[in-house]
Amino acid sequence: MRLNTKELAVFAKTSARIDKRGYLYKRGYYNKQLRRRYFVLKGNLLFYYKDQDDDEPQGVIVLAGCCVDSGLFIPELSLHSFVIKFESSSLSTRTFELAAETDKNMFDWIQAIQYANYDVLRVVVDDLKARVEAVETQRALATSHKSTRSSAIDSVNETLKEQSASGSDKTKQSQTDGFPKSVDTSERVAPPAIPRPYHESMQKP
Repeated sequence: MRLNTKELAVFAKTSARIDKRGYLYKRGYYNKQLRRRYFVLKGNLLFYYKDQDDDEPQGVIVLAGCCVDSGLFIPELSLHSFVIKFESSSLSTRTFELAAETDKNMFDWIQAIQYANYDVLRVVVDDLKARVEAVETQRALATSHKSTRSSAIDSVNETLKEQSASGSDKTKQSQTDGFPKSVDTSERVAPPAIPRPYHESMQKP
């Protein structure tokens, strides 16, 4: 993938996180010598500068669909080489030969570039999506369980309220039944006549 100078400057100056940076040696396309360049890895874009203080990069390697192989040790330069290449014919078939000053630095760069590869990032993103979906499913189930439990509690509370109201009505009725009923005095029966004493009935007027 080729980018013009203006596009390179824009991408290189973005605030995207820098995954790795440092000096490596790069073999030129026309000049086959290994030249020291400063590399900056942002996502799957590997920028290289002539020097660390340069504002604009000399070029960029788009790492989508690439694979990385460790190369040979270069004894005359005491460098450990590795190669970035593309297997897909739709991408640039050019290989990029780089070299690090130490064996550890070489493997660190190989690992960083492999993780920056689009295919690897896609696997990581898919894994993150699956984890997010699992969390959302658990939250939905928890919310559903909470809603069901709340409905059951509301139902129980409503039943208790009905039972309490019914018991109160029965208590009031029982208390009413305990009082004596009122007596209607409008139709009272006259008491029987009291007989006069015998000695009073025998007296003459």
